[in-house]
Amino acid sequence: MTEKILLLISTMFIILFFLGIPAMSIEKTAGSLVIVGGRLEPDNSEIYNKFIELSMKYRNKTRAEIKIGIVPAGSSEPVFSAENFKKNLISYGIFEKNIETIPIAVKDDPSTDFDEATWKDNAFSKEIAEKIKDYDAIWFTGGDQSRYTEVLLDKEKNKTPLLEAIWDIYKKGAVLGGTSAGAAIMSSPMIGGGNSLDALNYGITYKAEEKKKLLLAEGLGFFSYGMVDQHFSQRGRLGRLAMAAIETNNKLAFGIDENTAMVVDNLNNTIEVIGEGGLTIVNFTEKENSIKNIIISYIEKGDIYNIAADKFDIKKTENFDEEEYEDREFYVSTSIFDDIKDAITVYLYKKEKTEGLAFEMTGKKEGAGFILTFRKGKDTKIYCCDRGSSAVNVYMDIEPVKIEVKIDKGSH
Repeated sequence: MTEKILLLISTMFIILFFLGIPAMSIEKTAGSLVIVGGRLEPDNSEIYNKFIELSMKYRNKTRAEIKIGIVPAGSSEPVFSAENFKKNLISYGIFEKNIETIPIAVKDDPSTDFDEATWKDNAFSKEIAEKIKDYDAIWFTGGDQSRYTEVLLDKEKNKTPLLEAIWDIYKKGAVLGGTSAGAAIMSSPMIGGGNSLDALNYGITYKAEEKKKLLLAEGLGFFSYGMVDQHFSQRGRLGRLAMAAIETNNKLAFGIDENTAMVVDNLNNTIEVIGEGGLTIVNFTEKENSIKNIIISYIEKGDIYNIAADKFDIKKTENFDEEEYEDREFYVSTSIFDDIKDAITVYLYKKEKTEGLAFEMTGKKEGAGFILTFRKGKDTKIYCCDRGSSAVNVYMDIEPVKIEVKIDKGSH
């Protein structure tokens, strides 16, 4: 009898599958994310207003009614950083009484007479967790991302009551935002530290004491589509993001520039770029992630990426002003990772491929480097120029090389 019941259930699931009817409903996160790549300027009205508009949308409130909580645990000056963001929100029309600092921190703020380090265990407070349900939005300040996980996860890396409460309102439709360290925590695992050359030369570690390697650690996982990195173009982090994605078997990875946000709409599976800079998307197409044949896209303000469909909506024309840019066949830098945008837009536009170089200048790994080759495929598109530059589906290979550096002192 049991076997007949199991067979009947299996048959029903198969029929539902082929009819395109879901056998059971899967809960979707209704909330949105505003993930900023660091150095968020107070006058960046586009990002502040987007964060506020999404907060209003959650429970259909007015700007005067929404309530925002600030989590300053990542900062070495938690009160100062929270008050600074609070001041900026007030300048955009949010009532001061509706902005609260959630008392959770690792470090004592030297600007106050109180020891904020005593807030360390507040994530276990049911009273503080209960207050979370009143918020329409939560903001995570910058600082050190490891401090967030230190206080918001317990010793077994499980969610504390405070984090559970944040997850609850996020699933229901609240907006979460963060900058710098507050952006790094959005994925899990998260990138804890390291640079591109060290990541490629020395590899990955999960131990903070192994300084030369790329550090990965447990994150908070609000962003479920892949790895996230910040201060991206400004600190040349493509190499480390690619290595982090390979290590964690993520097929997608996202690098956010400073004073720039990627706005994540979970219900529609879309990402929109707003702000000053751009978003670099790393897409691995191979069955096993490798540093060959990686697809790189770079999009800017107003551009949208549909994650589910893997399609781009680019708000630019293809009228590229060729005379505006220098035609460089090959360019050398101690960190080509700092020049990715131009490498895959202006320098690749008139060519089928372009190359760049990065290598160590000193230390045990002196001369150890990598050639990055960017090439067009049938699906590559480069857009320019009235509102900036974007590139979709540029193919990249990273190959190790050994560089011999000689200084001729007698040539002066």
